[in-house]
Parts: sequence; structure tokens; C-alpha cells
Amino acid sequence: MAVVVQQDHAVRLRDGGDQKVNGCRAAVLAAPRECSLRAPSFGLDSIIDAEVRKTQQIVRQGVVVGPAAGGIEELGGYACARAKVGSSLQGRDDIGLVRAMKELGEFERVIGSWEGEQVLVRFDAPTESWIFICIHSRRLGPAAGGTRMKVYGSTADALRDGTRLAAGMTVKMAVAGFSFGGGKAVLAVPALLEGEEREGLFGRYAEAVASLGGSFWTGCDMNTTPADLDLMAERCPYVFGRSVASGGSGEPGPFTARGVFHGIRASLAHALGSPALEGRTVLVQGVGSVGARLAELLAEAGARILITDLSAERAAELAERLGAGVVQPEQALETECDVHAPCATGGTLSVDTIPRLRCRVVAGSANNQLATPADADRLSERGILYAPDFVLNAGGIFFNVGIEALGWDEARVERALEGIGDTLAEIFLRSEGEGISTGRAAQALAESRLEGRNG
Repeated sequence: MAVVVQQDHAVRLRDGGDQKVNGCRAAVLAAPRECSLRAPSFGLDSIIDAEVRKTQQIVRQGVVVGPAAGGIEELGGYACARAKVGSSLQGRDDIGLVRAMKELGEFERVIGSWEGEQVLVRFDAPTESWIFICIHSRRLGPAAGGTRMKVYGSTADALRDGTRLAAGMTVKMAVAGFSFGGGKAVLAVPALLEGEEREGLFGRYAEAVASLGGSFWTGCDMNTTPADLDLMAERCPYVFGRSVASGGSGEPGPFTARGVFHGIRASLAHALGSPALEGRTVLVQGVGSVGARLAELLAEAGARILITDLSAERAAELAERLGAGVVQPEQALETECDVHAPCATGGTLSVDTIPRLRCRVVAGSANNQLATPADADRLSERGILYAPDFVLNAGGIFFNVGIEALGWDEARVERALEGIGDTLAEIFLRSEGEGISTGRAAQALAESRLEGRNG
């Protein structure tokens, strides 16, 4: 797997050429020989020496540094070792240097344990943000996946999120039947950006995407909008989901919600014998652009809606409009319902939380709802039907990719959204027939399509 690190210093490539990426500083692995940083005031020499040896080993293994895939000269010397920790640390105190070296180790552990193909890392100095573009697989075609902006506990957490989301996109594209692979981009920001700062970051991020030459296409995800993609499209053609006014297909959230709605009906039919929503209770966890629209669709179909969201104001406003109940976030797992619909961040279903669930079905729009793949087995053991998220939440890609890349009209999109229920029914039957969890059955379906076999 290649790790691409972009920086604002020229990187000397083996072919003799120089590459320079403006506005971004050294991120993780290396810097040119002429770069020097101040020496620490206490004994980090042994750590630095170890980093030199590690860098040289990485170089020999073919890690790619810079926006081109030409490789780099072997590094040596104290100054370059310090540059490996990151020239962005120039002027910081030694505690900051130690912290950065620890985080570097976390980067290496995350990437080293990942089965993906490539990670592009860029530090955006003007906004003090990290850009991670994670390409998991291009077996079926160029990688595609949304761009997520989020404040993370650490940059390693952001990288870990990107790699997991990219892997999820690989199986999502395979099950959807599209000729795209899986990727994801994460913008790890110190705070959600607005105005000129936001525009600047997206402009520089667009240049990073463009530098990959079409091997990664992106669209909206958490905290990103068609307006952001319009700006990106001025510098980069590899985007889906621009605004309608700019010639794109627009916001995918309502179509993601419709796909989840069809999936919930299919899940109820399998678990309870009928797809009807009248009289059923659905708890929607997270009422952002997708969760709110899903709640509306469910209410229109006669379901009793319970809403929980970290924003009490947002939950109360939607509940009043729909005549729904409000559940405090800390009580959501233990609240009795027919369907628990996670529609916020992932990783909420784990060995610790699954025993607390009081539902018959888990079906929502959130990505990576399971903390580990084994959690699908835990849900099955509890008699809870799990609708695999990468199948259920594919409505957005059916809309954006279908309209912009395949020339679909909205009637064709709607047929694809309804087909999500049919795919889930196939997965549920496979799960029962083979005595495996629905998560394993969905993964098997994806793998068969990745290998060119019929499901």
C-alpha cells in the first residue's frame, strides 16, 4: 500500500524532478535534505535515531512521498529525522514534539493494520486541519466516497475513521452493482469552518483530490454540502453531488432516507411478518439531513416516531412538527421500540451496548454502525434482525452516481431505492439458510461481486 504525504517543501524524486504543493506542511514521513528544525533541549536523540532507521526501512519498502509516485531518495541525517516528525512542528516546545512523535506511531499502526491500497495525507496549515484521502479498493473501478468534516479527539482517530469508512464504501459499491471502488476522505478540523476559512480549505482539498488523477471521486458526507462541491469543481472534476444550479444532482440525503425507508419495511416484513408501519414504533437516533427526512417518511406511513439527538433543540423542533416523542440520548438504547434506527455517527453497536437494546430490528442510515464485525453475530444471538448499513444506506450513491455518471432519471433512481429492500430480503434468506449473521451474509454477497461472481 502506498502512503502519499504532501508538503509545502519541494520533495526530491528519484527521477530528478521536484514537486511542490503550496499551503501545506510536512505531514508524516519525510522532508528534503535541506529542511532543518531546531534541536530539542532534552534527550530525544535515541528516539530520533530510531525514527531515522524506521524511515529508511519504510523508504526501502516503497512508500511514496509527494503527489507523484516516483519514490524518494533514502533519507539520512539528524535534520531529516526531525523533519520526519513534521516540519509543521517548527517553533513548538519539546512536549509538542513528543506528542507528535506519539501520534506518528499511531498513524503507522492504523495504516499498517489496514488492507487498503493508498492513503494521501496533507496538513492544511492555514486552518490547522488534516486531510486524509483513503483509497481502499479500485478492483471494480476508481474509488468513490464522500468527504466528511469533523472535529476528532486526535488525528489518528480521524485517520482510523477514514480507513473504516473507505472499506465500507468498497462493499457498498459492490452490493450496489456499480463499477466503482471504495474510498473516503476525512477533513479533521479544530472546529467546523465557515466563510473564507472553509472556502480556502475546500479549494486546497480539491487540489489534493485532483492530484490523484481520477483514482478517487468524492461527494457529500457529514458536515459537507453541495455548495462545498461547487467550489471544489472549480479546481477538480472528480466530484459527485454538485448543486442543481451548477449542473449537478444536488443533495443526496433525501434519497438516502428513502432507501432506508424501503429497507426498514423489508426488515419488518422478515422479522414481524408484514412491511406495514402502522402501529410500529421506530426510534430515530440522530435527526440531521437524513434522519429527519427518514422520520418524516416513517410518520407519513403511520409509524409512531421517537426522536433522539445530541441537539435537544433540533429534536424538540422535529418532534413538535411530527407529533413524535423525544428520548434523551443516554436513554436511547434501553428504549423499547420495534425498530432502532441509528442515523448519526457509527460505532454505537458494540459488546457493551448491544445487551441494552430493546428492539426487534436495527436499521438506520449511519455508516459503520457496528464497532466490530463480531457485533453482527451478537445481534443475531439476541434475536435482533440487523439490516447491514452498507446495503441500507446506498440511496445517496444511487442518486448522485446514477444521475451524474449513468444518466438515470428519477424514476430509475426510485426503482433502485426500492431494490434495497429486495437486496436485504436476499441477505436475510441467505443468513437463515447458511446459519450466519446478516452481516456475514452481506459481506459474502459483496465479496462474490468483487470476485466477479453472481451473488
